[in-house]
Parts: sequence; C-alpha cells; structure tokens
Amino acid sequence: MESFISEEHRLGNLIPIPKQEDWARGNFTHVASRITITDASPYGDRGRLLHVSKVLKEANCCLIVMYCMGFTRGLTREVRSVTGKPVILPSSIVARTLGELLE
Repeated sequence: MESFISEEHRLGNLIPIPKQEDWARGNFTHVASRITITDASPYGDRGRLLHVSKVLKEANCCLIVMYCMGFTRGLTREVRSVTGKPVILPSSIVARTLGELLE
C-alpha cells in the first residue's frame, strides 16, 4: 500500500506509553513511511510532553497525531505551540463525525 504522506515528509505520532510503539508503527506505516514515535501520558508530567514535543519538532514532522483518548484539545495546543505543526486528535475526529451523523 502506498503511503498517504509523501516520502520527503515525516509523521509524528504521540502515544501514551512506550509499549505501544510497535503497535503504532504497524498501524501508521500505511500513512507515512517515515514516522517518529514518542510517548507521554496525558495524565503525567507536563515536562515530558514538552520534551517529546521538542523531539517531534527536531525530527521535522509535518503532521502530528496524538493517539490516545486521554489527550485533550488543550494538550494539542501545547504540542502545536512547540512544534509549529498541525496536530490531529483522533477523539475529536470521532466526536465531530458522530455529531454530523446525529444532526
């Protein structure tokens, strides 16, 4: 399957715990062939979130996916402010889609 994001771009993936890295890599390789995966719990130390945001910025990710139901819009704003890149929160996509279906 061809990657959704072109070869010269990198996807950033923020997961809540390190042991999900293999799962995340397997599930996102169809989106991008170049992926940087970092971890920070949405309930943990904000310093960790700041650190991994800097890692994603240094990796020059063009798009960041925060893949955990515990991540909030507030946390996406923090990551976006450090990286300067668009951040996707899958739970927001699900909520908006459900909202449209229920109209």
